[in-house]
Amino acid sequence: KLAYAVWKLRPEKFAEYHDWLMKGDKAPPIYQAKTKAMELAGDGVLMDKSIEAESGKRASDSAAELEPLKIGLPVLIFDEGVVKGLPASKQEWFQLFEARLGLKPLATATN
Repeated sequence: KLAYAVWKLRPEKFAEYHDWLMKGDKAPPIYQAKTKAMELAGDGVLMDKSIEAESGKRASDSAAELEPLKIGLPVLIFDEGVVKGLPASKQEWFQLFEARLGLKPLATATN
């Protein structure tokens, strides 16, 4: 909800907030997330009731779209279909990206 509020009130600050949230191994405590959101987008982050309703609806709609997949994360959605779950190895990741996206590995310094 906080990220949505930052995006709604100050879209130019959303990337900064998103990057801040994703830093580290764990999500920041909620009080820190609220403080940072207010720092970037103002008090409306917590005060604007329409934002709370809209963010709840968006979260619900997103969950409803993914629910038929009956799976957890990660989910990679391609034009040709959906890949669910974690590949068993790094090699399987590489093969997936090569096959689906046409990506090729970079040459390493030892090549």
